[in-house]
Amino acid sequence: MIKLITAVIAVLNLFLVGCASTDSAPDSASTALAETDDSSFSLSVGAFLTDRNSKARVDSTNGDRGSEVDLEDDLGLDNSDTVVRVDGFWRFAEKHRIDFSVFDLSRFASTPLAMYIDWKDTTFPVNANVDADFDLAIYKIAYTWLFLKEERGFLGATAGLYIADIGARLSATSDGSFEVSTATAPLPVIGFRGEYDGALAYLKFDF
Repeated sequence: MIKLITAVIAVLNLFLVGCASTDSAPDSASTALAETDDSSFSLSVGAFLTDRNSKARVDSTNGDRGSEVDLEDDLGLDNSDTVVRVDGFWRFAEKHRIDFSVFDLSRFASTPLAMYIDWKDTTFPVNANVDADFDLAIYKIAYTWLFLKEERGFLGATAGLYIADIGARLSATSDGSFEVSTATAPLPVIGFRGEYDGALAYLKFDF
């Protein structure tokens, strides 16, 4: 089974960094695709930079412990890249709405190994050329109650789920051996969401 703890912490950390912004104008990295006159529905696309340091381990089917692998140092995956994100909401009553987000943190690299790796039921030897394909898609859906709502902004309490859809594939280019592992991790979320559009600044946060 893929060890998810480190990955989950990293995803939540980068999500918090990517979601809070204070600018003199609305976030220039996001573009609204659809919005009604009374703001009952909105859909936007944006992007943010990630900074990741993640590890993973996949044990064998008979319970033997697999190798602890640093995905960036050992497999050559990028620490930082630009991630596209889709956000939206549907306000179905004056102080009640459904929020959703989708973003994909998948990465790919090909590198010769400096160490042997036991991954599930396959051992990849030193100097083997390995293709590493790690898929990580995050879906969020949450209900938000706007307990403070004014003309220029709002403050609300939110509760919902993150769903992390994870897939990992290691394959040796020399002999064609490969291993594939997948997991789905639903993560409960409770927090606050707010927005203020003033004359001097625009503030939006989600945590």
